[in-house]
Amino acid sequence: MANSTRTASQEPVTKDELPEDAHLLENESNSAVYLEYRTCGDETCSCMSGGEKHGPYKYRAYRDGDTVRREYLGKAEADDDQP
Repeated sequence: MANSTRTASQEPVTKDELPEDAHLLENESNSAVYLEYRTCGDETCSCMSGGEKHGPYKYRAYRDGDTVRREYLGKAEADDDQP
């Protein structure tokens, strides 16, 4: 009889584990693909003082043991579902 208990690395990534402003595109069994707008860190850029953020950028979130990691997939394409 197969064991139906899932380990932490098999649990899906939930919306609650993504950045607050993430726009979810896909949620697969072991990862989630989402869009996110980001600040650049340049103190002279308007994004750091409440202006428009850069992006959207596409990421894939996945589990590595008990940790949710993310992988940068590049700047979103025009055919991606924009938030």
